[in-house]
Amino acid sequence: MLQLQRISAPTWAFEPLIDYDKAGGMESRQAFQSYLPQILKLVHERMEQFVNDTEFYRLDELGEEEDPMAFPETSRLTGAYYLASERYERQERHGISYYQLVVTFHFLYPSPITQTNDDYFSLEAWVRIWCDTQDIELMPGLTYAAI
Repeated sequence: MLQLQRISAPTWAFEPLIDYDKAGGMESRQAFQSYLPQILKLVHERMEQFVNDTEFYRLDELGEEEDPMAFPETSRLTGAYYLASERYERQERHGISYYQLVVTFHFLYPSPITQTNDDYFSLEAWVRIWCDTQDIELMPGLTYAAI
């Protein structure tokens, strides 16, 4: 099982982007501040589950095995990841308001080209705090992309 470890952004990476410029962004950021350590722990657990779940990305929609080189090839990961961005905003759907945080992490792999660790892929988690109840909801699933 691959154990993940959150690290500081590498010296060659951009500083984490903290975006609260959208509607209600500053208010949303303030709402999340006291919950952030707890949320990041839950996201870490979800990401660790993702990178160790070979069923998730090795089977196609019919349950048949895909190419073992399918992306993301988690066997290439070092286990290290770092915070790339936090996006805060306030949303309203059908008269119900919530604060939203989208947090993105970059995962490292040993690059055969540079002979150092480099970005391989990103995972993004979406979290909501419902304004009326202050309930926290970590949205199901994660979004991933090549970098």
